[in-house]
Amino acid sequence: MPRGVKKEHLPTKTCVVCHRPYTWRKKWEKVWDEVTTCSKSCNAKRRTLAQQAKRNRSNDTAESHPDSDILNTSVPEPHQSNDTDALLMELYNETDRIEDSRRDDRDESDTAKDLAKAARKAAKKKAKAERRDQRQGRADPSYGRKECTQCHQSVDLLIRCVVDASGDWEMVCGRCWKSVSGGVVDGDADHPHYRYGGLWKNRARK
Repeated sequence: MPRGVKKEHLPTKTCVVCHRPYTWRKKWEKVWDEVTTCSKSCNAKRRTLAQQAKRNRSNDTAESHPDSDILNTSVPEPHQSNDTDALLMELYNETDRIEDSRRDDRDESDTAKDLAKAARKAAKKKAKAERRDQRQGRADPSYGRKECTQCHQSVDLLIRCVVDASGDWEMVCGRCWKSVSGGVVDGDADHPHYRYGGLWKNRARK
């Protein structure tokens, strides 16, 4: 429904139970084509009438063959009901189909949420175990290290610097730093693009 539509221009329908008109509502925005009753009370009445019509059809079929168990268990003859009963049965079946579809969608959504929740819980548990091992000195020696952008080795100490004309900051290890700076803190004439930007240390290392 586009914004800014006046109330008198909203679409309307006629309730199949009380036969009174009702107007589009915000809560029906996604299911407006499937709404057939104006209120919860009319919807409950429609379901009750549909169930009664279904029971009446079953009783009529059973009464037409009272002495035959075989006929009672076989497919019943089509019952000649009036237009109201047929309409109520059709609405009842359509409502059940819609509710089953929504229930399946809710089940799939709940399953996805449960999986995501389990994944987050496992990640938190793993991170907590790693921190505990680090405190107790049982952690992997490579825990907390970062890779050098030049040689791609994981180390505990990196130097932040600019090494070429692109001006991008890189994190290099001590061995690679000598080659990109000439071993001078502020660089030398052979490395005109070098700029020093600080140190990074692995705080997890003891």
